[in-house]
Amino acid sequence: MRKILLTIDRFEHYGQHESIFFDKTIRLLEQPDGKLHAFYDLMWIFNGYIPAELNTIFMQGDWVSRVFFHHFYSYADYDLPYGADVENGLSSTSFACSTASYVRLVEKGIKQPRIKIFPLTVNNQFASASSIFSDKLEKALLISTGYNKNLVELTESFQTRNIELDYYNLDSAPGPVTPALLSQYQLIIGDEGRVVLAMGMGLPVVISDGISSHGYLTEANLLERSDYHFALTGAPKIANQNRWIKEILDGYSQAAHWAWEYRAEANAQLSLDACVGRILDRLPAPKVLKISQEQHRNLEFHRKVMDSFGEETTRSVSSWMNERKPTPLRSAIIDTLLQSFPACASISVIIIDREGDHDKLRASLRSVNNQTLSTDSLIVVGKQPSHSITDDST
Repeated sequence: MRKILLTIDRFEHYGQHESIFFDKTIRLLEQPDGKLHAFYDLMWIFNGYIPAELNTIFMQGDWVSRVFFHHFYSYADYDLPYGADVENGLSSTSFACSTASYVRLVEKGIKQPRIKIFPLTVNNQFASASSIFSDKLEKALLISTGYNKNLVELTESFQTRNIELDYYNLDSAPGPVTPALLSQYQLIIGDEGRVVLAMGMGLPVVISDGISSHGYLTEANLLERSDYHFALTGAPKIANQNRWIKEILDGYSQAAHWAWEYRAEANAQLSLDACVGRILDRLPAPKVLKISQEQHRNLEFHRKVMDSFGEETTRSVSSWMNERKPTPLRSAIIDTLLQSFPACASISVIIIDREGDHDKLRASLRSVNNQTLSTDSLIVVGKQPSHSITDDST
């Protein structure tokens, strides 16, 4: 039995990171209590996230094994903030989720011969799910994240055409997207991993978030859209909702027939078991895993940044205003970042006092001085003479 270590920063949004091994047996080790084994045949790293203990082991250079870096389309995947040199030094293989992802990794400095495409996949739950073909559209499901300003109007517009539109917000979802959920609908509206899951069940898909749209996934645009992992990259804005809905209705029958007929081919090409099996059957030779102190620091800084993302709980302007003060961890990360770029760390504040209101000016000065980062210079422009604000600027 092979022993594989997966490193994931957090389980959030029930996204592609989790569903890669959704139907595999996984033992979760939650840091800092989780203890690493003395050896792993393979380490599979998502988002470039390397726990502190593993990072220290890499710096010590005592392990001989294999490391895979798996990339999707997040900030960490596209910007490689920890540095391409770290990944090139540790990785046996770097996985890109599409041609666009592949090109981005090459541009960021990842050695091209090590990059392989690991497409967005369909696990057995979706591939084997029972589905019934329907060429009549009665219910559609929009799967996206966050607040959609068009949602109310969209829902009403679909309703006037006797079609029920539901919205599944991945930011506050009660659970992952499942076959049982998708099977309730005749049409899926979404992007990226959700497109692949619908394909695995033979359901027609409109690649859209309700704001921008590439239209239906069909045989005509399959290759092009797969090159961009079915993302909304380059998708035009929906300028006219009524026209967009009419296009959906007019094209539904043809799209539904194609999706149903293509299901077997989609599952054959995008099977999770098949993709993982091919990789595990052809593992590269293990190598010594060693990084420098500077690379260790870069990975540790990246880990702290990724950990801090999990603290973001705000969902509205009002809640952000109430919770905008950085946590001690976030403050430490900001300080470290500014020290790394001293030329960009100078802060100047200009207060324009149009009304000459002493109390308002004093409140503004107090607010400036209470910020986490102090100003290097403060300029007040207005009717209030400078000597009158000096005592109030604390």
